Amino acid sequence: MPALEPHELNLDASKILFWKFSELDVAVAPQTQAAKLTTDLAQVGLAPGVLLDIGWYPALRDDGEFVVLVVREGEWETPIARFTATSWDELRGAVAKAVVLAKVSELDRRKGSP
Repeated sequence: MPALEPHELNLDASKILFWKFSELDVAVAPQTQAAKLTTDLAQVGLAPGVLLDIGWYPALRDDGEFVVLVVREGEWETPIARFTATSWDELRGAVAKAVVLAKVSELDRRKGSP
């Protein structure tokens, strides 16, 4: 069963807080694995106080979608970025975009931008 690994998404494995993608098979459409798709699939530290969060909404339903969030300082109601995906390829793209936006946001923060 081929699982999705952090390095495939250009994520630093040392910053993984939790990763449940090892329980999923990327050779099979996500929707057919709905029984394993929860709101808590992965969380990765991208920078101090910045998290990448990936979940499936609604959980355990084949009509759901991946939701990729970048959250700073626990501000879940106002994420830096939010993307959705319904396939493995779309998820890869959403994570790549989220990581770029997180880096830009962190650079802006360091420069003192609002």
